Amino acid sequence: ELPLKGGPSSRSGHRIVPWKKSAIAFGGFYDNALETRYFNDVWILSQLDTVGSWTEVTVPTHNDAPHPRSGHCLGMHEDTLFVYGGYSTEKASRFKRAEATVHHDLWCMNLAGLGVLGGAPVVWQRIKMAGIPPPIRSAVSTVTYGKRMLLFGGVVDLDSTGGKTVSTFYNDLFAFHMDSKRFFPMVLQKPKKPLKNVILSD
Repeated sequence: ELPLKGGPSSRSGHRIVPWKKSAIAFGGFYDNALETRYFNDVWILSQLDTVGSWTEVTVPTHNDAPHPRSGHCLGMHEDTLFVYGGYSTEKASRFKRAEATVHHDLWCMNLAGLGVLGGAPVVWQRIKMAGIPPPIRSAVSTVTYGKRMLLFGGVVDLDSTGGKTVSTFYNDLFAFHMDSKRFFPMVLQKPKKPLKNVILSD
């Protein structure tokens, strides 16, 4: 355990990816039964080989940014951070019903100029969902492999009569190519002979 001071507030549902000798954290939510808060802040955890240090990435206030969320997909390619999908909700009040949102959007942030004198400002950029993206869903599992962000499964929750929730789970696989910024479905075929080791080509 690293005795870190400062850093992100207490939360769950956030995502972390490695970047160079650091790690990048984005989003998450906090729910203590009295209040629910979702986050869209970006933090860098540096000095991982020593004491560790948190630094928040600040963006211009006029810059559009991803809606606060949890359960999203996070990927890193070279110096560019990618955020896809996620989930957020607003609790009911006497003025409005509870409202849940499954986010079906894609964002990126180039960190190359971070901490560089005269470097480009760090801003969010929304990206068109090119190619064949996964159908809308939440809780998708993600892993980065080379230039690709692999997305597996997920769930869609629908409210039915009687206040019950009907959930549909998925086991399909998609790839987001972070260099070309395009989605593709991946169709896996059973090998003719059992394989001891499976190697994915980049």
